[in-house]
Amino acid sequence: MRLGILALMVAVVACGKPAVSPNARLLPSRPVVTASGKKLKLPEWSYWEPYALSLTPAQGPVPELPPTVAAIARTTGSERLFADLPQKELLLRRGFYTMQRPTFARIGDRYAEWARAGVPVLITLDTLFFLTHVAIDRAYAEAEATLLGPRFDAVLARLETSLGAQAKNASADLVDAYAMARGVLAVAAALGRRNAAGPETPEASRLRSDGDVQRELELVRAHRGMEKSPLLGVPIDYSLFSSPTPGPHEVERDGRSDALAWLSLAPFALAGKTEQAASPATVGQARVATRAMLLLARAVDSDVDPISAKQFASLQRFRRFAFGAADDASVSDVDRVAERLGLDLADPKVVVDITKVDRLRHAVTLQWKLHVDDGTGAPAPGPEPGPPTVYARLFGKSGTEDAEVLSALVSPPLRVADAERRSLPSGLDVIAWLGSPEAKASVLPTGDERRAAYDQALAALGQRRSRSDESQRHHSVYASLLDAIGTYVEPSAGDATNPVLGRPEWRLHKVEAAAAAWTMLRHDASMFGRSPLGAVPVGDVRFRGDPSITVVMVEPHPEAILKLVALLAQVARGMQAFGGFAPTGTARATLNEVDAIVRTALEVAVRSTEGMPLDAELQGRAGTLPYRMADLEMRLAASGAVDTALVADVHHDLRTNGVLHVATGNAQDLAILGRTAAGESLQLAMGVALPYYELVQDASNRLDDDAWRKRLADRAPPRTSVAGAYAIAALVPAKPGAPVAELPPPKR
Repeated sequence: MRLGILALMVAVVACGKPAVSPNARLLPSRPVVTASGKKLKLPEWSYWEPYALSLTPAQGPVPELPPTVAAIARTTGSERLFADLPQKELLLRRGFYTMQRPTFARIGDRYAEWARAGVPVLITLDTLFFLTHVAIDRAYAEAEATLLGPRFDAVLARLETSLGAQAKNASADLVDAYAMARGVLAVAAALGRRNAAGPETPEASRLRSDGDVQRELELVRAHRGMEKSPLLGVPIDYSLFSSPTPGPHEVERDGRSDALAWLSLAPFALAGKTEQAASPATVGQARVATRAMLLLARAVDSDVDPISAKQFASLQRFRRFAFGAADDASVSDVDRVAERLGLDLADPKVVVDITKVDRLRHAVTLQWKLHVDDGTGAPAPGPEPGPPTVYARLFGKSGTEDAEVLSALVSPPLRVADAERRSLPSGLDVIAWLGSPEAKASVLPTGDERRAAYDQALAALGQRRSRSDESQRHHSVYASLLDAIGTYVEPSAGDATNPVLGRPEWRLHKVEAAAAAWTMLRHDASMFGRSPLGAVPVGDVRFRGDPSITVVMVEPHPEAILKLVALLAQVARGMQAFGGFAPTGTARATLNEVDAIVRTALEVAVRSTEGMPLDAELQGRAGTLPYRMADLEMRLAASGAVDTALVADVHHDLRTNGVLHVATGNAQDLAILGRTAAGESLQLAMGVALPYYELVQDASNRLDDDAWRKRLADRAPPRTSVAGAYAIAALVPAKPGAPVAELPPPKR
């Protein structure tokens, strides 16, 4: 049921205490955001706090489409722009469309350019999601460079020192386990060498020259795909080591990115094939691997090495806060299971006693259920492959809800005949799962059997999500941003304020905007490997224009914008708690500036939804938004963090070795008939939309940001089918009064 019911009070539980100016009132008459008083059972590391938003949607009629040209309110600037816009009849009939830019322009620069030309602007959710991505990325980059990176290096060094000393006196039945554990650490150390503070020790050099370690490094650097690990004896998808990186700064790539990826992927078998059908290991290999994992777990046990334990725990907590809990068992999980069994890992006899080792590995495999299959433990391909085997990993790979959705909507587990097999999912599957019927219609497979299987699987996933409570949707920053995207695809109280927002073409645009936001989420979902800090501190805004004459509207979806306000507050609290803000860094100022922009946008969206004109103070602040965004981007430009063209690989089909990539492109211009308050006529405004793409690459040739941007510059691939409903083949004028170039339709 749509929320545009007249005089409806809408309460949206979403937001935590403000990160900046917590006592500021968002409206002179009453606060927009209030404490909900709701108590949630959230993990200690989530830092989410619920707030509520109350809305009284506007009453009264709204203009109808299509309006007459005379009925459209236009400023002097928009009058000139309207004269040059192509396909005016389409704009009047649908109320909006998107157009390609003739040259690259950053989002803030484009808004500031329109504002200076006297053209009203509409701040889109595309823009607010992008700014949120930038703020989070810069916060994580600062924490990783100044806090987490040095701790990661220290943990690896202490682990090797500890295991190296123990190995000298190891009993015969632990020699292989020590060799495996130290070999895994040696691979990580070699991958992260560029971050080492000093020269390599002779012992580290000796370990790196070991035959199995060398072969592992060769496989990592070749990144061809799924191959058997020389060290661990089980398959690993080595193609993951060519994952996306900020291309323009490739030479500065943080070696810790590959080191952590290795430690998150390297699987220690817990069961043999006779114990779990999916396991490729023998029972003997599983015992050696379990002992190796226990040696690592002992080395970060607080009773054995309190310093390593504290540093390792802080890394784990930050990963859970940012990206959520690991899908498979990490050393911390193995330690907890051992404690429940009454096994003290501080006692070295536990690792020697094979009876206790077997008890522990059986307990972990019985208690653990994987949600995302990366192919490391699956049996030979077939219609009924069975569940994947459970591994232990030093850090544990992430298993988010959306990754589970992608894994569940392909064959298998979609049970269809081989001819009906769905090899790869679509990123729009996630948007369909979040509740968009338009996204579902765009990806619904052909063929009765495949369609029925897809429908059933998607319905089951959707029902499980609908039963989840708020604590499950905010246990990490990743989960909170996924929830914000889900809120955006849902109807809003603001939909009733403008006839454009009820059109099917606009709902399809929301699908693409949501998919672009999800792409940014997936792009950022790993530690290390980000573009360098390189930012100028945020200071006084260089307006380069007159904010007092700027007409600023905001896409009226206050429920989704509130989720972004809450998310930024969650990030600020978590970063503060972890000590992730560097005293001389710029991440805190960047986060605060984006928070201020999004909060102002929320106030404008609330006023628009309630049909209330902006008071002078709010109008003045809103008028600064185009210039604040441009100024923020200018200060971050050297870091490369404000480029909108991003790519992420999200699913690997092991049968074909194809990898689904999702990507965003260069910002496009959106012409729309906006509306500022009840009773006012439609008004021509300009905004920004982010295009969304899907590509399939061979696993050995995964795209990074640099390769994707080169492809865009050469010839952009076609967008998904939803864009055909509102994207026109024309270049928007670079400036009001400039000629328009018509483009041929893209090849499909």
